[in-house]
Amino acid sequence: MKKVLIAIVAIIAVALIGIMLLPSKVHVERSLEMNASPNVVFNQVNDLKKWEAWSPWFKLDPNMKTTYGVETEGVGAKYEWSSENENVGNGNLEIVESNAPNAIKTELRFKEWGDENVSKGTWTFEATDKGTKVTWGMDANLEDPIGKVFGLMMDGMVGPMFEKGLASIKEISETQAEKAQIDVTETTIEADIWVLSEKHTTTQEEMPKLYEASFGKIMSYAGKNGIQ
Repeated sequence: MKKVLIAIVAIIAVALIGIMLLPSKVHVERSLEMNASPNVVFNQVNDLKKWEAWSPWFKLDPNMKTTYGVETEGVGAKYEWSSENENVGNGNLEIVESNAPNAIKTELRFKEWGDENVSKGTWTFEATDKGTKVTWGMDANLEDPIGKVFGLMMDGMVGPMFEKGLASIKEISETQAEKAQIDVTETTIEADIWVLSEKHTTTQEEMPKLYEASFGKIMSYAGKNGIQ
């Protein structure tokens, strides 16, 4: 009996040593090329409210409760979620860096893990001949033994979710890019005409709002000055 106990203790000791030697840092990354400009794809990630349309975790629990912060786009944008689904859990996500249209960094915290355990999210948007190569990555530092064991399964668990999310972003972005195609025809007008204009640089999403404001200014100016 004594020998059996010694053997059990030895096995446990070896197992614990093995766990302690496991890497504490975990990296998961997936990439996908999309037939859309970096600006179009970037805006799908930079606006947290748009995550509801493509994030695989939102789709896991349609009843998930989401609360957004004051800012929902760019640096400082944040949302919290709560779910009874064990695969979704409870936590919050915040954009900590936003460099349009090239890169975004986020911080993710699960309440079950504690605020000190932060997962760093990275997004890069690289222009290509076909459109944009999007890379979604995550880095986590899991120091405790259970976390290290969990880290061995992270790529197999999180990687496929990243792939689903990227596929959804691709579908949404390419649909928007297709709708944004404009046919331009050149014509010659044999008359003197007024041309009133405002020049702006804007995103596709903000264009309708900007167009409305500029059109109002131009029509007001034309009316006050009697321009037909």
